[in-house]
Amino acid sequence: MSGLSMGNLYFTALEFLGLWFFALLALAAIWAVLAVLALRAAPPPDRARPRFLALLAGIVAAILTALLLPAWTDAGFHHVAVLADYVLLIGGAVGIGTAVGIALLPVLWLAARPRS
Repeated sequence: MSGLSMGNLYFTALEFLGLWFFALLALAAIWAVLAVLALRAAPPPDRARPRFLALLAGIVAAILTALLLPAWTDAGFHHVAVLADYVLLIGGAVGIGTAVGIALLPVLWLAARPRS
């Protein structure tokens, strides 16, 4: 019986992602630093513009993921046949879109802050 430990998660992620795992870890660390900087500093006076840009980028990422995901997996839309396939395809696209929006918001908040 395999337990859910940090070692198992690490080696599973390393098995599936290969060397990309370390690049993703570095990207996550950079994003965490930017998120902390954005949350410590006051949000920009115009909050609507960064939120709109993050929302727009998330929607674009979701649409592109839904359209390109079958091609990335060497499948086509003729392989997406049952309701479960469509639900998983749309759910994955919504998840990717949400992740893109959340990841961009602190960066856009930092970019929108006035320079002093």
